[in-house]
Amino acid sequence: MLEEPMRHWATNLVSTAPCLDQNLLRVLGCKERGHKSQGPLVHATGKGWVKEHKGQYYDALHRIIHNFAKEVGSPSAVDRTDYGTASGSARGFAQHHSQQLSRAAVCGDAQNINNAARNMRVAHSFMTGWG
Repeated sequence: MLEEPMRHWATNLVSTAPCLDQNLLRVLGCKERGHKSQGPLVHATGKGWVKEHKGQYYDALHRIIHNFAKEVGSPSAVDRTDYGTASGSARGFAQHHSQQLSRAAVCGDAQNINNAARNMRVAHSFMTGWG
């Protein structure tokens, strides 16, 4: 059986997991998805409408990317970024670096999810005596 401090930690870890979606929405925002006529999003089916929400970082990210794009477009700037030749490849600075920021966020989220799952398995093994 877990000692009280470890039990408290494990309970908090599990109870805060649903907050991730809320925090990501608050900080990063989301694009509109679906159609309003579909009604609210049902997470179990993935069907429904989500209203666009500009997160707390929207203005900062928007300004950073577009200011960099203006600098790259100036006559004295040299852009050595390899944008790729595939049909899905970014064609310009803003698109490329927006994709890279999104990729970094997704990879960070995936790493955090894996770490949380690992911690939950460890906590479960302590709580049950298995492991």
